[in-house]
Amino acid sequence: MDNQEKVYNYLKSFMEEKGYPQSISQMSKDLNVPEHEVKEAMDKLQESGRIKITTVPKKVTIEFCD
Repeated sequence: MDNQEKVYNYLKSFMEEKGYPQSISQMSKDLNVPEHEVKEAMDKLQESGRIKITTVPKKVTIEFCD
């Protein structure tokens, strides 16, 4: 499984359980993937339209688009 799928599945599962997205640093630790690769995977997921990331001061929301 590539990093995009790992990050996507992790995010979706975490958000279904907790209701908010996990931090990039914690995802990196939990998935055993370097932070820059988690960020890159999230950028690619957003570019492909699979997720939508909205950032406002002190809050980040992620919407699943598929």
